[in-house]
Amino acid sequence: MFLNKRKVFILLLTLFIINILDVTTTVYALGLSNTAELNSTFSYDAIPFKVSLPIILGVFLTLTWFVATKEKSTRVKTMISFILIALVIFQVIIVTNNFILISKAVSIC
Repeated sequence: MFLNKRKVFILLLTLFIINILDVTTTVYALGLSNTAELNSTFSYDAIPFKVSLPIILGVFLTLTWFVATKEKSTRVKTMISFILIALVIFQVIIVTNNFILISKAVSIC
């Protein structure tokens, strides 16, 4: 069971938007006095890379999708579908956590 091209595009777009939300909420939260970044690799210099990462991933997965379509490989398409769904869920959890931390930090101030 794999997703069609339209659903894969929607998932890639969703991943990109959620990633932008992640960067935005992270930068906002770090501006608050009583919050800290749990990701030790995050720095303000890495923001362009962090924003472009879903684009790079999207290009790679799209190319892989088209190769799998040409080769009629449903196994690869299924794997790509599951990877995208897992990445979107993971990013949603991260952004939700950011919003929770921001709301707690704002209520303390």
